[in-house]
Amino acid sequence: PAYVQALAIFPMFVPSIILSYAFIRVLGPNGMVDILLNAAHLPKIRSPYLTPWGPVIGLVWDHIPLTVLILLAGLGNVSNQSIEAARDVGAGRLLVLWHIILPRISNSILVAISFTVLGLFSAFTLPYVLGPTAPEMMGPFMQRTFRDLNDPVMAITQAVIAFGFCIVFGLFYVRSVAKNRTP
Repeated sequence: PAYVQALAIFPMFVPSIILSYAFIRVLGPNGMVDILLNAAHLPKIRSPYLTPWGPVIGLVWDHIPLTVLILLAGLGNVSNQSIEAARDVGAGRLLVLWHIILPRISNSILVAISFTVLGLFSAFTLPYVLGPTAPEMMGPFMQRTFRDLNDPVMAITQAVIAFGFCIVFGLFYVRSVAKNRTP
């Protein structure tokens, strides 16, 4: 478990700009994977960083550590005795997950989802560096609307709508924290 946890937390210490360029150098055209495939006389692969999947892969890598830490903290609230008691009365793995584990980590799941969604909306570097030449995630999209299309009203409208969406997830987080603090 310690190795898995260390592996999951490692991306936290890699800045997103370094991650972007490492991704390009490893999976990009003429990158390390391409060179190894060529040395083994295997066909080239299409680089995912040149597709819409590039930013998705980068953002998943970037958000895994915080999500893992939050969920591990939530799993600390689940006692082994309650799981063993449920198994003693015949509960299977799915019932233990549904009736014992998920109710105790529901706040942690809400917090993890809130932080991930808010992080996705604030992401600018990864979608701008990775992906096709015109990434369409909200940060670059609003910037392109403002600068390239010279439409500040539309860019402000997009920002307000994005803020409204983010405030919903921010309220999930605030509700979860308030729920945990009440005795």
